[in-house]
Amino acid sequence: AFAAPNWARGEDLVFETSSMRLAIRSDAVVSSLRDKQNGKERLQSEGLAFSAVKKGGRLFPASAVDRRGDMLHVTFGASGVDAEYRITARPDYLLVELTAFRGDGVEEIRLMQLNVSLANAGSPLGVRWDDEFAVCLMGLSPRVNSNLAGQLLQASVYPGFSMQGERIAIVAVPTPHFLEVAREVEKDFRLPSPTLGGTWA
Repeated sequence: AFAAPNWARGEDLVFETSSMRLAIRSDAVVSSLRDKQNGKERLQSEGLAFSAVKKGGRLFPASAVDRRGDMLHVTFGASGVDAEYRITARPDYLLVELTAFRGDGVEEIRLMQLNVSLANAGSPLGVRWDDEFAVCLMGLSPRVNSNLAGQLLQASVYPGFSMQGERIAIVAVPTPHFLEVAREVEKDFRLPSPTLGGTWA
């Protein structure tokens, strides 16, 4: 079920798991990604929109988000594109789904982008981490491209494959629990979860 967000600072949408608290302002900017085990802010800096679309070779950041029932309605500046998202809180991760979008000429939709302040990077899962905390945008189908660009984590879909209905999991947990939660997501969404000699690979 949709986890009704708490409201803070007037218009912030706040989503929480057991390990993290994500806040998105009404202008679609991610204002906080807080590590609940110690209260540390894990954003590199405030000011990045949580989503964006590419059209005509130009990137349009999300410019407004408002709650409509269990959906989030997102607009993207002067692009002429708008979208519907559903963000659901599970105990160990957030589930983000692009349920619909409208507009012509879309070349890419970034389901999520987060600018985090964590020292290490791992490309296979698109994860950044340090000794304390790890953040990952985990695509839930082969059609989602999760990648790293410096401190930026981003997960995108493209019209040549599939966009509507695609989903990601935001896994933001203490580093010692990261692999355990990643395996939980694989199990929950029936993703490939290979083992070697009975041990998860």
